[in-house]
Amino acid sequence: MLRIDEVLLRCRVEEADLGSWIARDWVRPVRQDGDWRFADHDVARIELICDLVHDLAVDADALDIILPLVDQVYALRRSLRAMTRAVEALPAASRRRVLDRLAQRPEE
Repeated sequence: MLRIDEVLLRCRVEEADLGSWIARDWVRPVRQDGDWRFADHDVARIELICDLVHDLAVDADALDIILPLVDQVYALRRSLRAMTRAVEALPAASRRRVLDRLAQRPEE
C-alpha cells in the first residue's frame, strides 16, 4: 500500500485533483492511521483517470459515465475467468457437453 505522497509523485497528479477524485468516489483508498493508503488497483485507476483527463481531455461528467462502465467490464472479466476455471475443473465428458452447448448457442 502506498501513501498519498508516493502516489502523487508516482502518478504526477496534483493533491487537489486526487482529493476531488476520492470525493467523487472515482478512487477508493483506505484510511490507515489517519492517512490514505492506496493499493495497486487504486494506482492503476489513478493512472487511467490521468490518461483520460490529460491525454484525451475527458471531462468529469463523462468520467462519471466511463468509470462505472470500466468497473462493469472488469467485473465481467472476473466472472468469465471464474466460469472458465469451473468448466476446466469438470470431468472431460461434462466439459465437452458444456463446450458443445456453448457452441450451439445462437449469438445474442
